[in-house]
Amino acid sequence: GDSLVIAAMLASSNTAEVMIALALSRRAGLSIAQLGTIEQQIRFFIFSGITAPAVSATIASLSLGWSNPVTVPSIWVSWFITDCLGMTLIASTLGVIVKHSSADRRIRRADVVEWTTLTLAGTALTVGIFAQSHLPLLFMATPVVVLHAVRHGILGTAISTLKIAVISITATAMGSGPIMLTQDPWLRLVILQLFLLSVFAMGIPIAALLRREQSAAFSLRNREAQSTLVSEGMSDALLAFDGGGLCSFATGSVHALTGIPANQLIGSHASDLVTSEDRDRMQAAIGRIRDGTEASVTITYRRPKTSPDSAETFVEAKL
Repeated sequence: GDSLVIAAMLASSNTAEVMIALALSRRAGLSIAQLGTIEQQIRFFIFSGITAPAVSATIASLSLGWSNPVTVPSIWVSWFITDCLGMTLIASTLGVIVKHSSADRRIRRADVVEWTTLTLAGTALTVGIFAQSHLPLLFMATPVVVLHAVRHGILGTAISTLKIAVISITATAMGSGPIMLTQDPWLRLVILQLFLLSVFAMGIPIAALLRREQSAAFSLRNREAQSTLVSEGMSDALLAFDGGGLCSFATGSVHALTGIPANQLIGSHASDLVTSEDRDRMQAAIGRIRDGTEASVTITYRRPKTSPDSAETFVEAKL
C-alpha cells in the first residue's frame, strides 16, 4: 500500500518536472537546440535546471521522507542535484544532437577529417584524465569542450560533453579518476555532477556567441551584396566622401557621368570632379550643410573636360 503510493508520488514528481520545464520554456519561446544568446541560456537554466527540479525534489523528498521528516532536506538536495544534471545536461545535449542530426546539411570531407581528429584527441585526453586517481586533472577536460565549441558550435559542444559524461561516469563507477580523491561517496556524486555541468556551461555560451558573430557576418555580406546590386543598377551616380573630401564609395554608373571608372575615383578629392570656376560655389554649398543651415543642397556644376576637344558637361548633384 505505502510503496504503491510512494511510487505514484515519485512518478508524479517526474511528470511535473517535465511539464513545468516544457511549459515555462514554451511560454518564453525557448528551444533546447536554439539557445542563441546568453539571456536565453540563463532563462533555460532557470526554468529547466532550477525551477522544475526544485518542484520535483520537493514532491519526491516529502514522499520518501514522510515517515521520517529529518531525512527530507538531504533527500531534497540529492534529488535536486540529480535532476538538475539530467534536465540541463542530458536532455539538452540529446536535444541538440537530434535537432542537428535531422537537419539537411552538406558534409564535406574536410569536416569529417576535422571531426574525427578532434574527437579522437579529445577522447584520448579524457580517458587519460580518468585513467588515473592520483592527480586532480579535471580542469584538463575543459579545453576539449571549448575547442569543439569553437570549431563546431553547439552541436560540437553537445557531443563532446556527452562523450566526457560517458567516460567520467564509467570511470568513476569503476573506481578510477580524479573524483576518487574524495572519500565520501555522496560527495563524489555531487562533484561529478558539478564537473559535468561546468563543462557544458563553459561550451554553450562560447558556441552561442560564435554563432551570433557568424550570423551577423552572414547578414552583413547579404546586405552588402544587395546594396551593390541596387547601386550597380542605378542610372544616377552615387558618390560618398569622408570628412577630408576624399571619395570612399562610387557606384558603377559614375563612369558614364564622369568618364572615370568607379574604382579610379576611390581616394580622389571632391575638387577633382568640379571645374575651378565652380569650386567656390561647391565649397559654399558643403559649408551650409556642415553648419546646419540646410539639410541638403541641389547644385549644378561643370565637370572638368577629359580632353581639350571634349564638350562642356553640366552635372546636377544633390548633396
